[in-house]
Amino acid sequence: MKTTPLFRRVPLVTALLASVAFISEGATLQLTPSRDTSLMETVPDNNTGAMVNLVSGSVANGKKTRALIRFDVSGALPDGAVIESATLKLTVLKAPPGTVSPASRFGLHRVLVDWIEGSKGGGNTGGRGTDGEPTWTMRSVGSEPWSGPGGALDDVEFASAVSSDIEMDLPGDYTIESTAALVADVQSWICRPDSNFGWVLVSNREEAGATARRLGSKESTPDQVPTLTLTYSISSPEIRITKLELNEGSLVLGWTGNASEYQLQQRSSIDGPWTDLGAPVGCERTTRIPTSERAAFLRVVSR
Repeated sequence: MKTTPLFRRVPLVTALLASVAFISEGATLQLTPSRDTSLMETVPDNNTGAMVNLVSGSVANGKKTRALIRFDVSGALPDGAVIESATLKLTVLKAPPGTVSPASRFGLHRVLVDWIEGSKGGGNTGGRGTDGEPTWTMRSVGSEPWSGPGGALDDVEFASAVSSDIEMDLPGDYTIESTAALVADVQSWICRPDSNFGWVLVSNREEAGATARRLGSKESTPDQVPTLTLTYSISSPEIRITKLELNEGSLVLGWTGNASEYQLQQRSSIDGPWTDLGAPVGCERTTRIPTSERAAFLRVVSR
């Protein structure tokens, strides 16, 4: 079992921030999707998993589409990887004329439930979905409908918050820039691969009509395939505090280390017993502690 050096909660903030473990220089990795598909209201019973493009936004008659995309990040990164930035390159293959379809912002929302790609191709509308495949109405044909058509941005199926977004207009390459939320998505999938269900791409003007964009999919030509670019470093195994700050009524604590799970512990005196503070923390290596907690001493323990 590894632990941080003993520290008192608030008086040692300056000293703790100066105690930073060695982290290797950043490396870059590019990934293409492990699965992708589109959900299309115009053909609500069709699966599109083998189509050579993805589609997101609404068509001229107001019918909506959404694109699902997933990358196998945990299987491609070494142990102890700490994500520093994450960007996603998408290629718009087709857009309605600008006078009909002005530029629209497209946001990535984290998907919170499992789905498979499916095997239906066939032009730009796929083919009728069969058992297990996703369609506009069904998350899994034959067993599980979406809670609402096309899935719901309700923090049950899809996250309501946008992890990152971009304005897309005419055909060409677009890069969705790195944000803290996008990095957190990828880091959490490294820690818990079984929670990696990817993102859904949604137009913020899908109610308006004529915002649809056709995008390269993993079946497209190599220069059109979506590409996730990750910059990462490797954390030292040693646990060292790297962040301690007050933020929105909580103490935000961050540390280095390459264990898969950590436990924050507390005690009220220098020689008192250690007790667990909250549930174990995954390999994200960060936690928030309410300022109402009365502990005088804290430590992080690897498990």
